[in-house]
Amino acid sequence: FRVVHPPRFSMPNDERIPIVMIAGGTGFAPFRSFIQERSRQSQPGETWLFFGTRTRTDLYYQDELARIISQGRLNLRIAFSRDDARYKQVDGDQLVFETGENHSIGDEILKEENAQALWNLLQSRENCGLGAYFYVCGRTGFATAVMDAIKNVIHRYSSGSEEEKLAAAKATFYELVGKGRYLQDIFTTYTGSHLDGQ
Repeated sequence: FRVVHPPRFSMPNDERIPIVMIAGGTGFAPFRSFIQERSRQSQPGETWLFFGTRTRTDLYYQDELARIISQGRLNLRIAFSRDDARYKQVDGDQLVFETGENHSIGDEILKEENAQALWNLLQSRENCGLGAYFYVCGRTGFATAVMDAIKNVIHRYSSGSEEEKLAAAKATFYELVGKGRYLQDIFTTYTGSHLDGQ
């Protein structure tokens, strides 16, 4: 058994740079330490967590998240895929939920208020001259859905003709990747060799 740390999957050196973490299920694991570190920093940039999971019972560390949110150190958005609930707010040290429709992480990202916030973070020059870093951790299908949603956000807020908007979405996304501002830690579940049993 050995731990392999992805060499580029770490927080920015400048704590003022905003970060957006997008986690699917157990993909939340690396982000817990990111959130804890941000809560200890003296001048952290905006910190966002988009979390896609099945139900409220699959949402771990709720008290810890609520405490950090109540300190103004974290913006939380949740997509429950099998629970007709949505995250509403923090009350004391508790996350409060209300009735809502189950939905995917892509749907949550593309909600108007979230898409606008992500667009602003993506191009922000107010925080030490750099826009946000985006981190994605989850299964391959989850990561693909997130990538498509981020490209959709860029397309939505870019100007010009449809052709120019499509080109801007592609170019901007590749620029994020190229500059190390869009980082992924993707995993898959090995189901065995297709030759097993033959």
